[in-house]
Amino acid sequence: MFILLHLFLECLGQTQTFLNLDIGIHILQTLQATSEPNSKIIVKLEQKIFDSTQLLICDSEITLLKENCIQDINSFDLKKNTQIVQLVYGLKLEKYQEQLLSMKQLNEYPQVIGTYSKQISNFSITISTMNILECASQCQNNGICQNGMCECLEGYFGADCSIIALDITVESQYHKNAFYYFNIKECNQQSCSLNIQFNQVGKYRQTCYAENWYLLQQNVIEKKEIKIIDVQSCLQNIKNQKLNPKQFSYYIFYFETECENSQQSINQDTRSILIIVITTVGVSISLCCCIICYYFFFRRRKEEHQILPTMPIYPKTEIQRYLPKQVYKSLIIQYPGLTSTDECLICLDKIRDSDYVRLTYCTHIFHIQCIDNWLEKNRICPACRSELDEVTLIKVAKQKKNDSLIYENKVSRLYGDMGTPNLTMTPQLRSVEMTQRL
Repeated sequence: MFILLHLFLECLGQTQTFLNLDIGIHILQTLQATSEPNSKIIVKLEQKIFDSTQLLICDSEITLLKENCIQDINSFDLKKNTQIVQLVYGLKLEKYQEQLLSMKQLNEYPQVIGTYSKQISNFSITISTMNILECASQCQNNGICQNGMCECLEGYFGADCSIIALDITVESQYHKNAFYYFNIKECNQQSCSLNIQFNQVGKYRQTCYAENWYLLQQNVIEKKEIKIIDVQSCLQNIKNQKLNPKQFSYYIFYFETECENSQQSINQDTRSILIIVITTVGVSISLCCCIICYYFFFRRRKEEHQILPTMPIYPKTEIQRYLPKQVYKSLIIQYPGLTSTDECLICLDKIRDSDYVRLTYCTHIFHIQCIDNWLEKNRICPACRSELDEVTLIKVAKQKKNDSLIYENKVSRLYGDMGTPNLTMTPQLRSVEMTQRL
């Protein structure tokens, strides 16, 4: 037996609360047609906790078959706490208005407002009027109300843009009880298709959003794939109903089970392998570069240590032997040809008469401290780059000695003993002196 409850609200906008209603059909109010222009009646059912109560507005009477009734099917299927039905007068309704916006024509037949529940229910009913261009519920997720309907951004659906969906072409894992969409608005000029393979048999529902707005009323499909060969028929429905293609050019999918896109998995595996290979090659190259740099660095350090030992290359005793310490004034008196050199080419200071200097075999004069510090790190003359290593100095010294002996023998034969030449003189200076004497 149906339990009938006739409650007539005194005026629109009043909210009536119903507590602990028994299971079955409950008739709450009967509405007659109104001639108020540009307005619509909003009937809203609200619950604190969803308990399977369904709001119904029917012609004349309510039956279990729900014939000639309108209801907010999407909100009920998604177990929302609020259901809204809109009644309009003198307006020809399109299919999307009946299904998506839950609209019903308020004609000459009395409209019965009631509910059907499978268990004891608690809810409140609010009846109000609203301008026909206003939206019955507030648009969510940045949706915009246009001509009584919320225009949603891509990825949001429903009468109030509260249903969130993900792009099915970029996801690799499809979750249970989740929505996904395929955007076909780019297929206007050419035919396009969708083909997704699963790793296992999946259960899902699919619908062209321009054909059917009851998102969970479609038959469950059990396959290992989603295959839509042509989407032109879905696009044609958008043109036929003069819908906004930006909002309705979608295929919408709802998954009943967890599914995995095998193609995306392969691509991800390929990308992972590629990343691992690139990383491995990069690390190997970096390691090789480090080893090479390490090798050349220590090899250079070793060579530097060979060139620049901790102890001076030329001990002072050796320097004094081959490049003896002399007073600059005495050196100039002894060799007047050196007067053109009056500054140290290391510190660039002028050499005073009392300064101690050293004269190289290449006839360059330096402060004694400057040349000593230089020879601790270098093997060449700072002025002309002549070799000043120990081997060269010994060789030059021997050559000087031989030149001196030859000169002494010549002088002895010609003039007798005229004294021993100074061995510290360079070959160039000795040649000048020999020419003058001869």
